[in-house]
Amino acid sequence: MDTITDKYSSMMTTNHPSRKLMLPRYVSLAVALCFSNTILQSGIVRAAEQPAEEVQALANGSDDLDVLTFTEAVQRAMADNPGIDIADARIDQASQLARQNRSYRYPRIDLAGTVGPEYNNPAPSAESGKATTNGRNLKLTVSKLLFDGGTSRSEYQRSKRLEAAAEAESMIVVEDLFLEVARHYIDYWRYQLELSQAEDFVATMQSLVDDLNAMYRAGAASKLEVDFARARLASARGTASAATASMNNAFSELEYLVPGLVSFTAISPEMFSAIRLRPLQEYMDNGSQANSGFVTNQLSSEATQLRVSSQKGRFKPTLEFELSGSVIDDEGGPSQQRDKAAAKLLLSYTLYSGGERRAGVRRAEAQLAELQAERVQLERDVFRAIDQSYNSITASRLTLNAVLDEIAANIELQRLNRKNLDLGTINIIELIDVEERLFNASARKNEVIATMYQEYLDLMIAAGFTQSLLEDYSLVVSRP
Repeated sequence: MDTITDKYSSMMTTNHPSRKLMLPRYVSLAVALCFSNTILQSGIVRAAEQPAEEVQALANGSDDLDVLTFTEAVQRAMADNPGIDIADARIDQASQLARQNRSYRYPRIDLAGTVGPEYNNPAPSAESGKATTNGRNLKLTVSKLLFDGGTSRSEYQRSKRLEAAAEAESMIVVEDLFLEVARHYIDYWRYQLELSQAEDFVATMQSLVDDLNAMYRAGAASKLEVDFARARLASARGTASAATASMNNAFSELEYLVPGLVSFTAISPEMFSAIRLRPLQEYMDNGSQANSGFVTNQLSSEATQLRVSSQKGRFKPTLEFELSGSVIDDEGGPSQQRDKAAAKLLLSYTLYSGGERRAGVRRAEAQLAELQAERVQLERDVFRAIDQSYNSITASRLTLNAVLDEIAANIELQRLNRKNLDLGTINIIELIDVEERLFNASARKNEVIATMYQEYLDLMIAAGFTQSLLEDYSLVVSRP
């Protein structure tokens, strides 16, 4: 299967060497030659000739900035994110709850003792004649739950499901953070590259306007040509300003996610050239099983079903075995020390609780019905997201091919315009128009590539391929 950038890479690596221009005989031709040479020095053609994954977006003065890769940005964001810390704390809570509910499997040992003076009036013993004595009592009890209708076992199994659900939910937090960093990083890369191209184009247009103004004063250019060049210059400056604002907004969003972030040079995400789409149904099938939302919902539903079983178990009797031993001395007055040992079976059953047990069952059943409805809603949302992302990538492929064809056509027109310079038949307006179309097509190419990559990441997350995606970027999610 062809990669998304097959056509892109082959076309954009084509060289377009400039030819040495002939010395013009007319002033208008001289100005056109100056303009053409300026174009050759600009970054418009250079940017169009390089694959997007090899182009480093250099904003004004960014040559001295450190490069920050997408992987490094995600790693730094994950290392210091309150959402991940909250998710870890919830996992710990669920783990301790499971440990707490597991205690039903083991016997319980209680030790109780009392000591202190007792006042009895009249004195319990004529022999001592004392109304106040020092009573002492020590008791050791070992008890073990034998049967409670399955309530304790269900609660323990439920807590284990909740622990697994907390871990699955933490993966949703990681996925959301990953996608948010990706979205803003790719936007930053796109606008940084667009700004670099726009600044080159502004410099080219400014040089042309200056030359046309000189020609106009000498009577060798028309006012129409001067005004047209000025309008295109103003438009190019507006594009550069818009790219600057968009780049700064993307940086602000990244700065929020990556504490301590400073200005940096972004590069195209490293794995773009390796993107290969699988059949749509494969994404659907895997998403129905491995999507983090589905996994969380499934585990929560299983936990709630166990909650229903736990509540129903309260309608059954409870049976415990108790083994106890006690030492009693001077309790109730002077007496001989007495030792006591006992082994008992304790049976208890609640005959009536005011409807509390029945309400507990119905409440758990209502929670289960809610989770089942959420599953239906999740299926609609996730399958729609997979379908839309897949269709967007497919459409973007076609759009990218069209844009690349447009760039190739404009490069050919540019070549013909330069040939016309030798013949002295160049039209300034047409020359400017072709260069502007080439610049706009390059910007459109950057937009399509950025959108395609963002949709690809959305598709992989929605389809449940999170783990393989993280492995591709050498990202490991682990808990201390």
